[in-house]
Amino acid sequence: MSLQVPEGYWDRKMIAYMHDPLDKVLKIQGHESRSSELLKTFGMDQPLEHFWKLADGIASGFERGQVPSYSKDPNKNGAVDFLSRPVLTHPTSAGRSLSIAGLDDETKDVEYINDCLVKYLEKKVGMEPGKGGYSDAFSGDPDRFSRARFFYTHLALRFRLAEDDVGGLGALWHRLPADSRFPDHSIWQHNALCSALYSCMELGKGSENDLGLMVFSVGPVQEFIAKARKLKDFWSGSVILSWLAFEGIRWVMENLGPDHVLYPSLIDQPLISTYLATEGWKIKGEHAPQFWNQQPKEIASFPNKFLCVIPYHKSQEIGTAISAQIKRAWSELKEHVLGYVCKQMGKDLEQTGKESLEKMFSRQSDNFWDMQWACVNMLSRETRKEMEDLLPKTAYEEQWGVFEKFSEIIEKKGWNYQNTGVGTLYGTSHNLAQSTLAARKNLRSFFRPEEPGLKCHICGEFEAAHDFEYYQGMPAREYKEKIDNFWERLRSKFHEADFKENERLCTVCLVKRLSAYAIKNEVQEHILYDTFKSNERYPSTTEMALHDFFVRENIKSEKERKRIAQSLYMSTDIDPDVSDKDKKLKSHDRYYAILLMDGDKMGELINGANIDSTWESVMHTDIYQRLAGERFKDFDPVFRNA
Repeated sequence: MSLQVPEGYWDRKMIAYMHDPLDKVLKIQGHESRSSELLKTFGMDQPLEHFWKLADGIASGFERGQVPSYSKDPNKNGAVDFLSRPVLTHPTSAGRSLSIAGLDDETKDVEYINDCLVKYLEKKVGMEPGKGGYSDAFSGDPDRFSRARFFYTHLALRFRLAEDDVGGLGALWHRLPADSRFPDHSIWQHNALCSALYSCMELGKGSENDLGLMVFSVGPVQEFIAKARKLKDFWSGSVILSWLAFEGIRWVMENLGPDHVLYPSLIDQPLISTYLATEGWKIKGEHAPQFWNQQPKEIASFPNKFLCVIPYHKSQEIGTAISAQIKRAWSELKEHVLGYVCKQMGKDLEQTGKESLEKMFSRQSDNFWDMQWACVNMLSRETRKEMEDLLPKTAYEEQWGVFEKFSEIIEKKGWNYQNTGVGTLYGTSHNLAQSTLAARKNLRSFFRPEEPGLKCHICGEFEAAHDFEYYQGMPAREYKEKIDNFWERLRSKFHEADFKENERLCTVCLVKRLSAYAIKNEVQEHILYDTFKSNERYPSTTEMALHDFFVRENIKSEKERKRIAQSLYMSTDIDPDVSDKDKKLKSHDRYYAILLMDGDKMGELINGANIDSTWESVMHTDIYQRLAGERFKDFDPVFRNA
């Protein structure tokens, strides 16, 4: 289910994204003309100026509130010359700042850098389909090119600019701040937020009143991951859950844009780079865009919850579509595992048995996942009463105080800006969205019917898989004999380590156990193929404990490692028989440690409840000294304490 967007949507999104040039902070004066030059490289102009300027103002509220900009009057000047004092600050740490070294005279030549950037984009990306760079792969398909260009610009361009050292900036391309006064966030982050807000207003009612904040959750987490007997089950459960979250994010990326996902970050994510290089555009050969990510693909890097900005009035449509996307992805994986089991069993599985097994997979797996979401209209000055009715005072009091202080300063200084609070009150809006989701989960509207028969040895909830039809009054002995017979036949088709003797699993736990085999052998085009292809065998915990011993004694053979580990596991001796008596096990070789980490406080961190940074710490040192001084003394209390 896709979202209908107006013609030219991705082009206008690109224009909003490039409203500020990537090198803006190096020279604020004239940045509008540099932005126009970049857009002309892509054959674009800047339409709907008021529209993207409104989005720009709201995005600024998200990131830094409102402070003075450049003025010739020293009593009003709030500008900072970044090249004179190149400083970065941290968005969550209390550390003051990080000064940047190595900016030489050539680097400070903004015109030179901008010229290098324009030429690089012409060569590597191309102005339009069939006009240079990887655009040649989209000849005759302008709509597809427009979307691909936006994805490439937001998700990959910073890496290419850094690796190719465009303009001599090197890795600084990753961290160029959007604002010299608040150098705690990058130009990429600001431009992406601006384009996302712009698109929401375009798809909505044309104003900030239709901006929505959606939080989406995929569960159950503990029930799916923690219920495991093998390391392989823990790992594959984590990977599958992370991938399902990605599938939901994927819908947002493809229909709204990757800029709409606020959390988690999509930058440098293994699944994202795999998607871009394979499923995203289906481009091969010399025109395929070159991406950057060489990280191991086996990391489950996506949490089960994600946050995105959407047009509020479309929230029901979007929530339903994301849920359908995740269900479809899980259903396809389930079918791959079912097909692999049937193929492995071959003639040992009759047609009636296959049909019975298919029914079990559908009954247990089709409605396994509990997907919940909540969307709130972003709070503003006009929604103060709703804020007070829905949230405890502690959830909004401090941020509302900051907003009022900003408004007072703006009014007192006579700046021409209407501070509605939509951006400044982002934290409170996020708190409301999370609270709404938590309340929705407490309704407990998700129930599964009770399962009959012999239960799965891992989860203990679902009936163990089998290939026969249960009939009313079937004797318990006959039922057990048939299940035992099915599992004897199934185990015989796999490695000894895949299933323990007498182990019987439900279809959900079978998906966790066998997904690596199914994808590696049956669906090599699956996005998890690289993740699973080299992970059929998992070391036992005893092998893990012996890692230092194997390295010390130069034991490289997997077969020998497994034999020694099994010997130690079965032995009560400190020194079981090994192949070479000169290789002695030491006492500490028998032990290993597990570090268990929990993310229960992550929500508070994202919501800003337990971060160490303050307005003072994220500001550029120069601007804070001015604001806290005599000329701007009204600023000091709010900036020091917020």
